[in-house]
Amino acid sequence: MKSFFSTFGLVSVACIVSACGNPSETTMTESDYHTRGIGVYPGHPDENFAPSMEVDPTYRNIALHRAAYHSSCPDHNLTAQLVTDGIITDAIPASLVVSSNDTVFSNREEEYMIDGNPYTCNTMYGEDAYLQLQMKNYGLQADGITFSSFIAYDTQRATDGYLISILASDDGENWTTLHSQQGKHLKQLPVRQWLASAHTLPADYKELTCTDFSETLPLDCDHPYSFLRIRLQMKGAAFWRIAHLKFNRGDGETDIHPNRLFTSAWSSTSSADEWVYVDLGTKASFDKVRLHWVNKATEGFVQTSDDAEQWTNVAALPSDESTTNEITCKGKSRYVRVWMKKSANDRPFQLSELEVMGKGGLMASPKPQPAPVGNKLIDDGIPQPTKWKS
Repeated sequence: MKSFFSTFGLVSVACIVSACGNPSETTMTESDYHTRGIGVYPGHPDENFAPSMEVDPTYRNIALHRAAYHSSCPDHNLTAQLVTDGIITDAIPASLVVSSNDTVFSNREEEYMIDGNPYTCNTMYGEDAYLQLQMKNYGLQADGITFSSFIAYDTQRATDGYLISILASDDGENWTTLHSQQGKHLKQLPVRQWLASAHTLPADYKELTCTDFSETLPLDCDHPYSFLRIRLQMKGAAFWRIAHLKFNRGDGETDIHPNRLFTSAWSSTSSADEWVYVDLGTKASFDKVRLHWVNKATEGFVQTSDDAEQWTNVAALPSDESTTNEITCKGKSRYVRVWMKKSANDRPFQLSELEVMGKGGLMASPKPQPAPVGNKLIDDGIPQPTKWKS
């Protein structure tokens, strides 16, 4: 019986394969007609009204609206995509740098205390800790501050109370105390934890008391300070976490997010060996590159590549003081990069626009509107009546 079914199965498979035969041209055409591929939406070609990317032979800025990439950026609102958006400015962009007494927070972490998420926070370590906000090219004016924090401390050492100080500065060196508040007792929560941290603490710092701590403090901050520091002091403190921070002014809230001050310019984090490049989508011919600087590079090169890995120098960057450079450099490639070796003033590079003048880059071409079928128009692949009958 087993042999019969095995033989029958083999014969069945052979018959099926024989019946199917090799895929014919007609079969493949019908398959292509009915689906654009697995996982591609919309699947039916007649229901796809997306534009197609086509090579444009006209002479123009072939970098416009193309994808761009950078070596670094100090803030998520100062990315390379701004150098191909078609907006040219000479304004210095705003950015926010958040640090503590022992670290500078990353781009992802620097807005934890102002992102509105109660589960993200910035952590400071030690008995004398601080959280510092540096607002580059903008300032803070407020008459009140509210913050929610979490403290882990040793109750046997925390016998002298705590001190909170709010300080402000224009240069990060000379500080003015806007408000200070002392306290003797903290409301203890019925929570104890073991400290898991790479930070070195005394050997007997083991079991810690954890306490929620929230304060609203008045500020006399009519002057637009560029630096603000929240200093937290308490003997026996292991670490502090600030999860929520806001500034009040009058009856409203003062927004300190730098992205509210839009400036179309990419900025680097350093003043040496940085780069930004544009992907033209396909190999394209060009004869000049225009650079619109906010803080320019005085040394570097315009480079080209076909794989974004191996780069060839095609022109040196001008060392003059002009903030707009038109560089003659003939080439044909998919990628064009500006490699910056040194800035004019040892400050991070800032580039507003990168224009590549040439022919052959990709442009989006809209799909033509389908012609009427009888008395019906094609709408999303479905024939629709051109007029209603009663």
